[in-house]
Amino acid sequence: MDIFLKELDISYLSFKANKAPILNELTIQYKDFAYWQKQFLTGDILEEQLNYWHNKLMGVEPLALPTDYPRPAKPDYKGRDITFEINIDTSRKLRDFAKSTGSTLYGVLLGGLYVLLNKYTGQEDIVIGTPIANRHYTQLENLIGFFVNTLAIRKQIPLNNTFRELILSLQNDLVEAQTHQDIPFEKLVESLKLEKDQSRHPIFQIMFSLQTFGKQHFQYLKPVDLGEDKYSPAQFDISLILSENGDQLQGILNYATSLFNTSTA
Repeated sequence: MDIFLKELDISYLSFKANKAPILNELTIQYKDFAYWQKQFLTGDILEEQLNYWHNKLMGVEPLALPTDYPRPAKPDYKGRDITFEINIDTSRKLRDFAKSTGSTLYGVLLGGLYVLLNKYTGQEDIVIGTPIANRHYTQLENLIGFFVNTLAIRKQIPLNNTFRELILSLQNDLVEAQTHQDIPFEKLVESLKLEKDQSRHPIFQIMFSLQTFGKQHFQYLKPVDLGEDKYSPAQFDISLILSENGDQLQGILNYATSLFNTSTA
């Protein structure tokens, strides 16, 4: 314990020596946000948000992604990670393509995932989950607390459209979804009254996210290698997490070991 405390003291002094930025005084606390959310999501506002998502997700079907093993009656949440990199040239071309379409890198990568899943499943109607920071109010920017919500993005993939057309359409969908991000995902699932299926996550089975960190982020946080056999729980069939760290895109593919073997993943 003494050694741990000494290391903690050294880390703190090092943090101070690097002149870490001082946070501005907070105007609200997390409890204020919780109270506001409870009061805000009522009446016409709640109805409008629910109507949007009900119309978007009406008649959605599970993703028919081929698996190596029969889907268990209940997930065991055991998973494994595969890390990879997208080379600098391809990463640069992806960014250039996003600029040429007036969209975001996030939208282009998400669009690529829709196309990939379409090729594997043959489905033209696919829902992918994506986390959103849910900090679209300035008072929340520096407030410590868990605000992250989940959006279920449903996309029709017309086979006669170009990829550019798909991205432009998807970008509009993302803007719409973000303007309706306030309703908690759990409340949405409850309101949809879906037929219970304990074998899979409700509404979507694939999660996608793109994380962007500044270089100063890595002055204080260092990766820890826990080995190939580390336990990495899988909340979804597949989670694709990409990160934009400098010029080269990096990724982690998390998959449920009850559904896929390593070579398939």
